[in-house]
Amino acid sequence: MTEKGKSPFQLQVSIGNDLSNLQPIPVNTLDSIPITFPLFYGSIRVLIKNFHGYTPPEYSASPSTHPYFEESRKRSFSIQIKGYFNQEWNGNDLEWGMKMQRPVKVPMGWSLVKGFFKSLDPVTDIQPYGDKVTKKEKKKEINFSI
Repeated sequence: MTEKGKSPFQLQVSIGNDLSNLQPIPVNTLDSIPITFPLFYGSIRVLIKNFHGYTPPEYSASPSTHPYFEESRKRSFSIQIKGYFNQEWNGNDLEWGMKMQRPVKVPMGWSLVKGFFKSLDPVTDIQPYGDKVTKKEKKKEINFSI
């Protein structure tokens, strides 16, 4: 049982250079977290408004907010990455995305948002529904790539 209004699920933010090598990171830190991968090095900071999720045990508890959100921002989250590639890359070889464990319910008007992103960058691939999932396959992971 959970307290009224509290979800039994916790958000966990993880990073890695592939899906088999993900490590949880803290959220709403004042300093960026250094990251080093075979092809990239730099730092990352993930900010989530009203965060009440998982914090790795080697870090102190993540604050529920960050000064970033006090500047009358309407945003709910921010992912800040800076760094350098260890070799030259063509922009066509780079990919950014998120992977969800369950299908994502998109809000009304999603097709307008999708059209807007496609007008900015025609090669953008947006698949909020991922693969079609049957009731037997509900545990299958779903891709949500932007």
